[in-house]
Amino acid sequence: MDLELFLHSLEAEFEARRREEHDELVGELADAERVSVRLADRIVQASGKNITLILRGGQQLSGTILDATRNWLVIRENSGASLVPLGAIEAAWPLKAGCDLGGVRAGLGISSALRGLATQGSPVVIDHDAGRHTGIIREVFADHFDLDISPSTHELDCRDRRSSQRIALVTSGIRRVRSFDVLRQDRG
Repeated sequence: MDLELFLHSLEAEFEARRREEHDELVGELADAERVSVRLADRIVQASGKNITLILRGGQQLSGTILDATRNWLVIRENSGASLVPLGAIEAAWPLKAGCDLGGVRAGLGISSALRGLATQGSPVVIDHDAGRHTGIIREVFADHFDLDISPSTHELDCRDRRSSQRIALVTSGIRRVRSFDVLRQDRG
């Protein structure tokens, strides 16, 4: 047997095995990257684009994502802007197939956004797992917030139709937060 032919054969076999191992590794790495991508990451990548969302309870929103973090997004619909916790989203489309996790910012949590609304003192409409509530956010705690319900904000069909009172709502139950003025315009 020719030594040169034998060495070329051995090199070719080695190269074939190396390519096979490389292809397997690339596949494993792609799978590992894909399983680390959350729906929230893909939604954040859609910032500035039109999107349709289905929230817990089946409510559908369609509009442009104005701002987004890994915790919440602000979507502009025809009727105005809404703050939506990403945990309230059950479905979303269209989304890109891939995701660049480097561009996704963690941002502030939903509680920080609620604290900002509390500071403004403007009436809000909160679509919550416990119903639709209107009022002014007063205090925000670790896992819940207080909402002042007043007779002047009871122009909507609410479960909280008592005279002025303060109720505590769990933050995890929020589906959507909107300005009360935007909802008034929709009804007008």
